[in-house]
Amino acid sequence: MNEKALVKLIVEEVLKNLKGKTEENKQKPTLLVIRNDEEIEHSLFRSLQLQWEIIYSTPTNIDFSITADAVLFLDGNQDLLVKGALGITDTEESKLLAHFILNGIPVSIIPSFTLEKSLFRSELRDANKEYVSLLLKYKEKLENFGVKVEPIYDFIKRMINEKSDDHSIIFNGKLLTKNDVSKIDQKNILVNHSTIVTPLAYDEARFLGKRITVMSTKGEEN
Repeated sequence: MNEKALVKLIVEEVLKNLKGKTEENKQKPTLLVIRNDEEIEHSLFRSLQLQWEIIYSTPTNIDFSITADAVLFLDGNQDLLVKGALGITDTEESKLLAHFILNGIPVSIIPSFTLEKSLFRSELRDANKEYVSLLLKYKEKLENFGVKVEPIYDFIKRMINEKSDDHSIIFNGKLLTKNDVSKIDQKNILVNHSTIVTPLAYDEARFLGKRITVMSTKGEEN
């Protein structure tokens, strides 16, 4: 084979590989994550990158040319919850929420730490049951519009289950050991923040080229 023919063969192979990668990327649905802090990239979302193309934006710098298959409002506060339920659009976030709802795009809201306590922690509802009941009604109203209001752990679990593949698994046990890691075929092991992970489990994961991700509402990762 002469030099010219060899170069042609190499170029064709490179173009073929690039085309394959492009087609692979196109197959991923797009998740648009809206957060107020430009510097925050929630570590838990790395576990979704095998199934989703994740794009981060702030409410003021959003690119409407992006075609999103799903939208997530990170750290949603009470203002967004109430205004979204009532159809009020006097802030950038509430305008965006209304826009996505009206366009039929699946929307999820991860409540802020303070709001999550009121909505999901029963031991804190007794302080003012009537007021918490009102917030729960706004949550229910949003859910009637197709908006999911849920803790981040539930969101990640649901998204992985919806776009499940052979790369990730959610471990629901109370203790993750070295033997557990060695028996798991998937490369990405997700555990709840309450799960105890032994040091040997981390060592085994590193040795086998696996990743253990601790899922919590604060985005901590090990």
